Parts: sequence; structure tokens; C-alpha cells
Amino acid sequence: MTEEESKLQKEIVLAAWLHDIGKFAQRAGKTKYKSDMAEQLCPVYKNTGHSHQHVLYTDGFLDSFKDVLPDGLDVSTVISLASNHHRSSTTEEWIIAQADRISSGSDRRNEREKEEAIENEIHLKFYEKPMENILSTLHLDTFAKNKISYFALKPLEKDAILGTQDAVISKELYANLWEKFEKDFKQLQGLKYDQFIPALETVLERYWWCIPSSTYKTDADISLFQHAKTTACFAECLYVYYLENNSLTEEKLKNSNDKSFLFLNGDISGIQKYIFDLKTTKNSSKLLRSRSFQLWALSKIIAEYVLTTFNLSTSNIVTMSGGKFLLCLPNTKKIRDTIPHLKTEIQTYFLKEFNGKLAFILSDGTEASQDDLSNKNVITLINTIGYDADNAKQKKMQLALQKNGSVLDALYDKLQKNGACEFCGINAKEDNADICGNCKKLIDIGRDLVRASKIEFTVNKLKHFGEMVRIHNSDTDSQFPDSITYTVNKYQQGFPVINLPYVAPRKLDSDDLKTFEDLAADSLGNDKIAMFKADIDNLGLIFTSSLGDRMSFSRYADMSNILHSFFSSYYAYFVTENPEFKEKIYTVFSGGDDLCIVGSWDAVFDFAVEFHKKVLQISNKNASLTLSAGITLSNSSVPIEKIAHEAEEALEKAKNQTDATGKICKNAITAFGTTVSWDDFESLLEKGKKLKELLDNHHQNKTPNLSTALVYKMLYLANSAERIKKGDVQELLSDHNWVSSLQYMTARNISEKDTIIDDNKVVSLRDWFRTLGKSPEEIIKSRIAVSYALYTQRKNK
Repeated sequence: MTEEESKLQKEIVLAAWLHDIGKFAQRAGKTKYKSDMAEQLCPVYKNTGHSHQHVLYTDGFLDSFKDVLPDGLDVSTVISLASNHHRSSTTEEWIIAQADRISSGSDRRNEREKEEAIENEIHLKFYEKPMENILSTLHLDTFAKNKISYFALKPLEKDAILGTQDAVISKELYANLWEKFEKDFKQLQGLKYDQFIPALETVLERYWWCIPSSTYKTDADISLFQHAKTTACFAECLYVYYLENNSLTEEKLKNSNDKSFLFLNGDISGIQKYIFDLKTTKNSSKLLRSRSFQLWALSKIIAEYVLTTFNLSTSNIVTMSGGKFLLCLPNTKKIRDTIPHLKTEIQTYFLKEFNGKLAFILSDGTEASQDDLSNKNVITLINTIGYDADNAKQKKMQLALQKNGSVLDALYDKLQKNGACEFCGINAKEDNADICGNCKKLIDIGRDLVRASKIEFTVNKLKHFGEMVRIHNSDTDSQFPDSITYTVNKYQQGFPVINLPYVAPRKLDSDDLKTFEDLAADSLGNDKIAMFKADIDNLGLIFTSSLGDRMSFSRYADMSNILHSFFSSYYAYFVTENPEFKEKIYTVFSGGDDLCIVGSWDAVFDFAVEFHKKVLQISNKNASLTLSAGITLSNSSVPIEKIAHEAEEALEKAKNQTDATGKICKNAITAFGTTVSWDDFESLLEKGKKLKELLDNHHQNKTPNLSTALVYKMLYLANSAERIKKGDVQELLSDHNWVSSLQYMTARNISEKDTIIDDNKVVSLRDWFRTLGKSPEEIIKSRIAVSYALYTQRKNK
């Protein structure tokens, strides 16, 4: 590719990102940006006038802000490409037009609805349609359809992503959002192209995430941001593909059967084992945090390294979360031929950096045409991409092992000389130390990460992790050549932002972070920590089956993007805004569709209830989108790998929860070895807190009260009831007496005169206590309430 062709590629990408900026300006009533080029730019609709007049606003705005665009590009070309996508005359303009149609055309279903869209525009009805929350529209066949919720016209920050049932949309609200957008757009001036694109993406996502790209019928669930991103991706792919095939013509661009796209999966394998496999509890909190961050950062670095290798922009990242990414590339022979070499290089890097503890899987790639991206074929394409990823997993690290052999001689020699690192047990210790260089660097990163204001990345060459990532705790200058610097969690004008979930409590009157021992000491009653692991149920089914014939690549990407934002940026906001969680909750990982936290055990129980409420809120209580979780308690001195294993077992038990018919229903939580629904868990936690008050009263000689022995006896009865329910052949004869035992011990130990307040009513304490065992199912569940109360009474000495 010549220098001029490369410059045009950048102009096409930029124009594609900004081609619909006029929709925002038009809805905000910014007529000062409306150019007088209707005859040249707008189609004529049924002889009634010019349609698609948003392009006039695109033309006028970009002309007014041309000084903001990166130097070295032909600004007039960018403006022309962006403004002519509905009335194209050159091949380059047709690239934007065709990419726009691939992006939006695959989401629109018939000509009648397209006409209605034009009518809406002519009659200015686009102000009336709020952005639908796509998570509230998901529907799996076994559940009832859900009521739709909406996103308010607000920047993407704080709790905006949770949505609302009643969204008010007006030109005034659009205008208010526009003023903030315009101010931040101006701050991009002076950035080089490679810095400009990620910073532009941040600004567009911040303000366009809540703006529907289309405002008719059911199509208001794809954001203007997502439409712009996929248009930029498809435009770059079309340009490079047809240019390198020497067939860049309008006719070829419209050929829907050419396999012009290549979808490439990337996946880090062994994530959880790597994160939790620590050989000592010393500095474990820092290492957990830094390892989790390292894997997220490596996924980003590898994705961008692949794109840099092919001279493509970050616009081509379709999704990226949870150590996985999906790229859309031009399906050229050069790229296909280079992928095996990239695989070998990346696999070798991981082999040498992680000595087999982690593996990286890059798929062969799935070819796709414009027709494959259409609404009728996209589910088949998504499934095929998944099969390609699964096939690549069967050949994990083969190329690197073939090239380098299965024995790492240098590592073996150093291990023989110095011994294994006391922290990871994989790498050799440094000379005269008990730690390897990798763990030493990660401990520093873990310390600095929660204070980070900016993070700098360089992706032009694969090097040791610490040479590709630099954490800044102040506004220091970039230290890597050709790097991109991101702000962390807090938007700053002129910078791209990355949203990280890593929050960790600090010690009182100190900048030092609390250790797991500190968190245990902060617990109520027993000095324990707890781990909470959770993830979204049936995610694969949701992504392939929950949208029916509405499925499109834009919706696929939007679903992934919203879930990741919820589990990363919103999660961090949620924790820091709650005083209890801020002081007692430590993030191990959170992003994509899952999370893992460690904290003071009682705070973790409260967190579970409150976080689940937010999951309900973001989906508007959609029964098709549910969460399962597991909680395990432990001493802070127990190896974190063991705690994580027990938490994973609890999570799996929740995911295997069955209903009365024996059907797996998930949507549950396991705590104290007992699996219950979320509603039951919240109720049992409240009962546990009530039992705690009654136990406290007993120790303080107050009434009403319950003795520890009486409450503890409930665990024995619950175990008896469970053995009978399971038909356990080892059941004891006394197990069958659990009902009469409950009646007897409550009559003997609780006065019939004692009352408590329950649900704002005065009730008999004896009757209330007996409700814990009103059926075999209820007394088994009561272990959560009883165990919670008993743990509050045991304080380690």
C-alpha cells in the first residue's frame, strides 16, 4: 500500500466514524450547522422534498470543526466522504455508503419500515423515540417477554447505564447533551491520528451510547455509537480488501457475495488457574489484582498488536472482554498468510512469559460476505465464528511447541541454580532473592493500580509486560515512544478512557491498602473473609437466540459492550459509592459477564443482595437475563487457590439448581452449602440479621432473646431433614423426629408471651421461629439464616 493509499484509508475510517454526527446535531436543533448543500447531498423522496437531511448537519459541523481533525489528512476529503453516504458519486464515497448499509441495513427488515423512517425524519418525529435498553428486550423461549426499559440522554458515567422505565426525550435534552459533546470534541484538536481515533471513540461512546441510530418501529435499540463503530470497521475492511484485490469499484463494493471480511477470535486460556495459583498468602491481594489486570491488558495489547501488524485501526475490535476478543479484518491473502506466523509469534511469547501456565489461542478466522452479515444469516455467521474458536482450542500452543520444543532449557537451568519463586512457584528466583522478576513487577503494579490516574500502553512489539504497560499516579508525560495514554475510570478531555473495576479498601489514616487479614478483622463476629463469584447464566444462548429475527452484528456488539460496561465501570462506581463496600470489598476481577470479590464476610453477603438488585435493574427484571453466584467463607490464612476452588464449586452448585420438575433453572445463589433463589436469599439474610439481634439480646440479658444452643440446634434439624429428603441410606432414626423436635424445643425455650416486629407487624417469637422449619425445604434453606447469625457471635480472640 502506497503512502497516499494509507492516508486515504485513515480518511475513510475517520469519515465513517463521523458520518452520522449530523443526526445528533439535527435532533439537538443545531441549525447553525445545517449546510445549504441539499441538492448535492440529499436524496429526493417521492417528490416531496429532500430526505436524509442529517447529512447537511454532518457537512456543516465538520466544516466548522475541521481544525479539530488530525493533521496530515485531507480534511475536505473526510467531509465529502462523511456527507455523501446517501448520495454517493465516487468509489471512495460508496465505501462509506456501503459500510453504512451493511451496519444499519442488516438491522432493518423491509422497505416499508425504511419508508416509515424517512417519514419520521420529514415530520421531525425522531425526537420522540428514546434509546431502548437492549438487555431489557432479550427473550428466551422458556420465559415471558419483558417490559422494555430505556436509557436517558446522559453521558455514560455513574449509574446512567442502569436505564429507566420512563425516559423523557426532547429537543432540549438533546441540546444539553450536545453542548457537553461539542465542548469535549474540541479538546481532540492537536492529536495525531493514532491518538485521535481512540480518544474520539471515548468521546463518541460517552455521548452517543444513549442515542438511537434509528428511530422507527423496534429499531431504537442500537446506539449511534455502535452504528458508527461498526460502519468504521466495515469501511476500513472494504477499502483494504478491494484495494489489495485491485478491484476497488462501485460495482464490486455492492457485490454482497464476496468474502471480504475475516472474523478472528483471540482467547487467553487458563485465566482463573493463573490468577489464583499463589504459593503464599504474602502480598496475595496485590498479586491477585495485578494478575487480573495483566490478563485484561494482554488481551487488549494482543488485539491491538494484531491490528497494528495489518495497519488497521482499533475500530476493527468488535468485542473485547473477559480475556477474549473478536476482530473484523479485511479477508486479503496477505492477512490470511500472515495469521499462522502471528499465531506462532504470540504463542511463543506466552510460552516464554508464562512457561505454559497461560496459553493464547488465535483462531484461523471465519470468512464472511456482506450477505452473511445480513439479518437473515448473521446467527449462522456468529455460530460459525464460535465453531472456529472452539476448533482453535483443540490445537492450543501447538505451533509454539513445534518451534521451541516442550522443554524450556533456560528456565530449567535457572530453576536448578536458584530454585522456584516462593510466590508463583513457576519462574526461578532472582539471584539472592526469594522472588522472580515477574512477581516482583506484578506486586508493584498491584500496589499502584488502585491509585492509577493514567495507564500507558505500547503495542508495536511484544515485550515483557512491564515494558508494554506503565502506570501513572499523576499527570506525568508518556514514557514510551509511540504509546497511547489512557485515563482510568475518570473521563478527562482529550484522552481515551479505560474502565477498570479494581477497587481496594485503604487502612484508616493511611494510604496503605488493607490486607486480607485486615478484612477478616473488620468482619462482624468471626474473623473471616468471604469470596463471591458470579456470572450471567446462559450467556451463549443469550447471544445467539434471545433476539430472534432482530439479531444483527451491531446488536451482538452492543449487548457485549453494555454488559462489560456494567461489570467494569458501573461495578467500580457501585462499590465506591457504598461506604460499607468501599471499606470492606476487594475486587479480584470483574468484566464481561462475571466477577469475583473478596471481603469481610458479612459485607460480602450484603454485597450479593445489592449487586443482584442492580442486575435486575439493568435488564428491567428480564427473566431471560439472570445471575448465579456462590459464596464461601474462609480464614484469611488459607491459600487463595483453595478459597477460589470452593467458591467455584458453590457457583456450579447454584447453576445446577433445579425446580420442582427437576429442570435446571439456575438464577440462584449458594451460601453455607445451601442453594436458594435470590428472593429466598434476601429473605434469609434478613432473618439471619433478626436472629443476630435475638442472640445479642440473650448475651445482654434482654428480651426477647434466643440462646445460641437453640439456634445451633436448627442446623442439626436441617441436616436431618435433608438426609430424609434425599433418601440417604445413612439417615438416623432420630432424623425422622425433626418436626416434633422443633416443636418441643421451641415450646420449651421460647415463652409464648415473647413477641417481635416482623414485616411491620407484632408476631409471636415462637411462631416466627417455627416458620424457619415449616417444611423440609424451608428448614434446609434456614441454614443460611442460622449460619449467618451464629457467625456474627463468634469473635476470634
